[in-house]
Amino acid sequence: MLETIFYIIVGLFLIGAIISLVVDAGVLLAYIYVPIIRRGQRVFFGIDEPRAGSETLIGRNAEVIGDFSSVAEEDFAEGHVFIDGERWRARSTSVASVPRAGAVVEVLARNGLILSIEPSDGDN
Repeated sequence: MLETIFYIIVGLFLIGAIISLVVDAGVLLAYIYVPIIRRGQRVFFGIDEPRAGSETLIGRNAEVIGDFSSVAEEDFAEGHVFIDGERWRARSTSVASVPRAGAVVEVLARNGLILSIEPSDGDN
């Protein structure tokens, strides 16, 4: 009877040890291979741009909501644009390139919650 209980406990311990080793090996392989796979995606498929966050807005087109208004004593105009289902406050790069409502503009940069824009050359 004691011998049977001993073999059951040892067997459970060995099964746990084997499962632990398999899981640890899987985590180690993932830790090693995931960066290699990501680098391969960047090198061979050109996947190198951010996939989330406001950084994805840079270089994309937005639609102007309403007319932009010039800011007193400044060399830019402010207004709002619509991109990815969100309304953003935006500044034109100069007063000479003030967009009108419905125009398509390109996002150049983001400073806090304000996007820097200029008239778009093409569709993104």
